[in-house]
Amino acid sequence: MGLRTAKEYRDGLRDGRRVFYRGQRVTSVGDHPELTLAVDHSAHCFDIAQSHPELAVADGYSAFYRVPRSAEQLRARGELIETVSAGRRDHRAQGGGQRRDVRAAAHARR
Repeated sequence: MGLRTAKEYRDGLRDGRRVFYRGQRVTSVGDHPELTLAVDHSAHCFDIAQSHPELAVADGYSAFYRVPRSAEQLRARGELIETVSAGRRDHRAQGGGQRRDVRAAAHARR
């Protein structure tokens, strides 16, 4: 069994869990304005695992959890991080995702 897909990850967040953020109940983690960016980023990592398994999957689990033990593994981890970061920039440039200044949003609540 491989890693989940981005859709499976997002669907998994709708499992009835009770989440509180800054003392307030969150009814939908995936739709919360301050949590959306983190959810989108994690979903993108699952997309990378589907499109680049040689880079993002190690021994059946996410390569993000593998501690590099050689120069080659460290290089591969750097490539994985660059691939994820480039994909997020491309996604935002095409109008996807909600890039927000979380500090400004937090300040506005005060």
